[in-house]
Amino acid sequence: MASGRGPLQFLTSGGGSRAWRGVYKPNVDKLRFFYDGQGFTPLQVTGTPLEMVFYDVQGNALYRWSTTKEPHPSL
Repeated sequence: MASGRGPLQFLTSGGGSRAWRGVYKPNVDKLRFFYDGQGFTPLQVTGTPLEMVFYDVQGNALYRWSTTKEPHPSL
């Protein structure tokens, strides 16, 4: 998830599975993926790229996302 108001990007993952069924309401920020069910998301961070895939409980890849960011100049 990224905010249009700044350079920060957030990846959020909730617990409780169906606890939030029907609660999502769209807003001005861009939501890239929302799934009202169970699954898991492994993350792979190697240097500057970050890759994630969301799998449902049957192991089907429902969503893939990746991003890169250059290190801060002071590093």
